Amino acid sequence: MYFFDYFESKIHEADINTIIFLLIKLIFDVLVTYALYSTMSGLIIGSIIFVVSILFAFSDSGEAVYRKKIGKNKFVNNKRLNNLLNKAIYINDVNINYEKIDFYLVNSDKNFMYATSRHSICFTNKFLENSDNEILTQMLRELKHIKDFNTDDVLYVGVGDLYIDIISLVIRVLFAILSLFMKIIDIIINLIYKDKKSNLSKITKISGEKFSFLIKNTWSSLGILLLIKNNRRKEFESDKMVCELGYRNELISLIDKGCYKNNLKILESNMKNQNLRIKKIDNY
Repeated sequence: MYFFDYFESKIHEADINTIIFLLIKLIFDVLVTYALYSTMSGLIIGSIIFVVSILFAFSDSGEAVYRKKIGKNKFVNNKRLNNLLNKAIYINDVNINYEKIDFYLVNSDKNFMYATSRHSICFTNKFLENSDNEILTQMLRELKHIKDFNTDDVLYVGVGDLYIDIISLVIRVLFAILSLFMKIIDIIINLIYKDKKSNLSKITKISGEKFSFLIKNTWSSLGILLLIKNNRRKEFESDKMVCELGYRNELISLIDKGCYKNNLKILESNMKNQNLRIKKIDNY
């Protein structure tokens, strides 16, 4: 089962940061559930919630939610990309049985392509302006990420916490209800003080949205903080692989074109120091 393969890979790699993040998530899920039930069953239910949230992140639905965070996207059947993907699979490792990988066109003016899961690779129209060898180079990198379970790290940070999503939604709903009461107060104040306009309802609603965003962003930032060092190491390993395969010039060309600036903070944060990256590439 893929779920167990993923955890086995993390233990085998001694991926401490990822394991710490997963433990924090497990403890959080268990504590929240225990606070609700105050019995031992709460601990069991919390553990189940943890597993379910991870399974959701790795599912087709989780992948779809994650792709929406990148931007509006649609499935495409591009013959050129399919042919290059088959070539990349052959070059990368003919013995690796990659599952079916679909391509999704993202509505963005940026120049990027990256795997969002083991089933999908997102790209922009601008990225298609690159040469076949440059596209092949990026595909080789993304296949390595898929093979090494790197895409799953990003998935569970991006969409793998049901409790955070529920808490965030509850806060927005509560503040929305509160804003309705504030609307009544606004009307009363505006009737009494005609020369002043009260915006308590609007302020309350915006505060709820900001607070909800803060909670979700704090969780994502924690994930980025713990995983960024490990993810950067994996990015360097992918760079080294394509250089050893003879695609050094294509990789440098992609970097010069800004092909590693994308729509997600967790991915772009992996490669902020492009000068360090170029230095490492020169040594491969």
